[in-house]
This record gives sequence, structure tokens and C-alpha cells, in this order.
Amino acid sequence: MDKSAITFSAVNTSHKFAKNAVLNIIGFGITLPITILLTPYVLRILGKEKYGVWALAAVVTSYAQLSDIGMTTAIVKFIAEYCAKEEVDQISTVVSTTFFAFAIIGGLVTGSLLFLRQFIVVDILRVPLELQSDAIFVISGMVIIFYFNLLFSIFDSVLQGVQRMDITNGILVISRILRAIGMYLVLAAGMGLKGLILNSALMSGINIGMNVIAVRLLIHGFVLHIRSCSLQTFKRIVAYAVNILMARLIGLGEEPINKIILSRWGSLSYVAFYDIGYRIADIGRGFISKGLLPLLPASAELHGKGDYHQLKSLLFSLLKLIITFGVPYVFLIVSIAQPLIQAWLGNGYILSARALQVIMVVLLFQILVTPHYIILQGIGKPQVNTVNHLISAIVNIAGAIILIRYLRFYGVLASMIISTLIAVVHLDVMLRQVLRIQMREYLSIIPWKWLVGMFLWSLALWYSGREMINMSLTFLSFAGISSLLYCLFLFPRTNSRSDREFLLKVVQVVVESVTNARFAKKVTNRVRRVLVR
Repeated sequence: MDKSAITFSAVNTSHKFAKNAVLNIIGFGITLPITILLTPYVLRILGKEKYGVWALAAVVTSYAQLSDIGMTTAIVKFIAEYCAKEEVDQISTVVSTTFFAFAIIGGLVTGSLLFLRQFIVVDILRVPLELQSDAIFVISGMVIIFYFNLLFSIFDSVLQGVQRMDITNGILVISRILRAIGMYLVLAAGMGLKGLILNSALMSGINIGMNVIAVRLLIHGFVLHIRSCSLQTFKRIVAYAVNILMARLIGLGEEPINKIILSRWGSLSYVAFYDIGYRIADIGRGFISKGLLPLLPASAELHGKGDYHQLKSLLFSLLKLIITFGVPYVFLIVSIAQPLIQAWLGNGYILSARALQVIMVVLLFQILVTPHYIILQGIGKPQVNTVNHLISAIVNIAGAIILIRYLRFYGVLASMIISTLIAVVHLDVMLRQVLRIQMREYLSIIPWKWLVGMFLWSLALWYSGREMINMSLTFLSFAGISSLLYCLFLFPRTNSRSDREFLLKVVQVVVESVTNARFAKKVTNRVRRVLVR
């Protein structure tokens, strides 16, 4: 492989992961406000009914995206392994095979949806007669856009596989900003739903073009040709991807099924209370998921090299950081859930606050084993995750149906906790067996004094939070002071040199993203001197 083609190979994998994690979170943080700010404008211009058409069309394409059968995730895994071995020919084989497979599979799905679009609009979605022509046009346009997005999504997966999240996030931010500007302009010009579709098509083309150019420039010798396709490679990809798809399908079903159970044996009000709490908690889940996404190519690269020692070190560093910063975040939201919901929605949403508190506890356990989940994918054992999702879903659904009869709304929440704990234990045991990790190694990395301190602080915050006025200042002071105290006094004493270097890399990337490399290096060196005092 041309050493200039993929320059990251000489960089420590933990450092690459730290950089990519920060870049992913920054990218997510930049694009999230765009959606929040733009949605009211689109709703006001289109009106509720036409906005509903737009939202329903998005639902159709979101389910159509399952036609990738998990192959985009598989590409990330295999590309990372082949990059570690410097095998460009194999990269070309994987990408070419997947590209032409998507051309066939996506073509069948797209053709079927276009053929059935009137049936979908009239009989399934039951769109009013006066909006049916708009709905058919929107669904047709979004399905065609979906096809090309699916076909060329492999280039984004390649960039993730070679761990260039700086490029993927740059493209994401640029395309989201351009898309938002385009949406504003077409709606201001009175083009309505048709304008939104044309804007989406144009922006998808720009996004695809940027990804293709980036891959061409990054990997010299890369070839996309039907002659590079391999039936054996296709079988390997599908064997891996099917488990990803099954886990994704099972995971997608749990949350909607909880709502169905609440509606069937409870009430629609229960559904609303649950949905409010779930949506707030899901924002934190989004940030954490984005931050841990680079772990897939990082673990696949280490698996390709056979470097399981560094993989264990990376896992331990992540667990320490999750405990250090994730636990205070969860404790904070749990302690201020009730005044937070009241300040946002007013009185009468106490059950939403309870749902938020329980779901945040569930989220805490889930994020503690999210590295396990991703590492198992990276080392080629996605079937473990499929079984784990299946166990969680069965316990959750059965438990919810039984407990809701006795505990009503709280029965579903209790079932979520029980199923999550069982799934966490199963996933933890499986990864420890694979990586041969002893329980005492786990216990040795937990900062017990820190956890007890955060728990006591959260109790005090919960008690005072009943009369809290300024929620934002409380959050910032809590997060800022606790993180500062830990970094200055506890982190240097309770963590290894590799952990300190991992945190320093995160600091350097954050500072560099808002200033420049020279200033970031100075700040990092100063923080290093503080940590090693």
C-alpha cells in the first residue's frame, strides 16, 4: 500500500480513536441545532398536513434503508482490517462487491416501492385525497434519492473504515448546512414539498461527490469495477451483515412495542408520558453513540493486527472515562428530572419525569457495555450481539405485559430495567471470555470514591432541585466543577500513564478544533504538567 495513501497507519490506535470520537461529537453537536431551529420554520411554511406528508415519506425511506442488510457496517469492519494489513486490492474487492450488490438489492427495493407508491399513499398511509398527488411525488422522489444514497454510502463507510472521521464529519457539516440553506430558500420561494425534494436531490448529489472524491484522493490504487467483485467476499460480508441486521431489527422493535403495550393495557396518556422521557434521554444516547462509533474500525484494526493487549487497554480507558463523565451526567439528569420537565412542559407531567429517571438509569447500564457491543462487532462476533438483543427483547416484552397489569405505567419501566440488567451481564460475560479479562481487573479500574461522591452530590442536588430556578447554570456548574476537580486531583492518582495520554489527546483535539494546532499543543503540554505533578 502506498504509505501516502493511508497515513494513519503509524498512529497509535487509541489516539486515533480519541480524535475521531471528539470529532464525531463535535459534528453531531453542530448539526443538531440546525434540525432543531429549522423544524419550526418548515412546519410553519408547509402547515401541519403537508409536514405530515413529509414526515410519513421519511418513515417509508427509513424502513427501506434496512435493505442494506447491515452491509455498510460490515464494510467499515473489513476495510479497517485490510488497512491494518495494507491490502488495497482487498479494499477494492470489498467496495466493488458491495457496490454492485447494492445496485441489485437497492434496485429491487426501489422498484417495488415505486410500483406500490399509490397503494402506500392511499391504502396504507390513508393520505387525504387533496394531498395524495403531493404525497406520491414526495415518496417517489425520496425513494429515488434513497437508492443513490444507498449505492454510494459505501464511500462514507470506507472513510470510516480508514478512520478519517475528520473528513466524514467535515462533509456532514457542510452538507447539512447547505441542505438547511437550500430548504430555507425553496420554501421562501413558495416551492413547497416539490422544492424540498429537489433540494434533497441536489444536496445528496453534492454529498456523494465529496465522499467519492475523498476516497479517490485518500486511497491510491483503489479501483471500483465489476471485475473486482468476488462471490466469496460477498458471502463473507453477508454472513457478518445478517447478524447486524437482525440485531438492528430487534433493537428497533423494543421501543415501539413498549408504546403498544402501554396503549393496549394502559392509555394513550401513558404513551405520551413515556415518549417525552424517552426523547430527552435519547439526546444523550445520540452524543455517546456518535462518540463511540470510531471504536468499530479501531477494534477491527487491532483485531487484524492481533493486538489484543492494546484492545483491552482501549476498553479499560473507555470504561474509566464513561464512569468518570457518564455517571455524573446520569446522576444529574435523574436528580433534576422533575423540575426539568416542569420547567419545559409545566405541571401534570410527573410520569414523564419518572420515565426519564428510569430510562437514564437504563441508559447508564447500556453505555457501560456499548464498548463491549462495538468491540464484538469489530472482532467478527456480531452473532453475540444478535443473541443479546433477542434475550433483552424477549425479557422486556414478556415482563412488560405481565408487570403492567400490576404496576400500570411503572410495570413497563420495571421491565426495561430487568431486561437491561440481564442483557448487560450477558454481554459483559461474553466479551470477558473472548478477551480473557478477569473480574478483578474490572473492579480495579472503578474509581469507587468518585462514584460515592457523585452519588452523595446528586442526592443533595435532588433535594435542592425541587426549588431550582435556573436549570442551565446548575447543569454547567455541576458538570464543570466535578470534571475540573477530578482532572486536577483524582485522575492523576487513580489512572495509568496511557489513560492520562488518552485524556490529553481528547483535550488536544477539542482545543485544536476551535483554535489551531500550535496553540492546542501548548495547552496540552500545560495540562500534561498538571496531571503528572
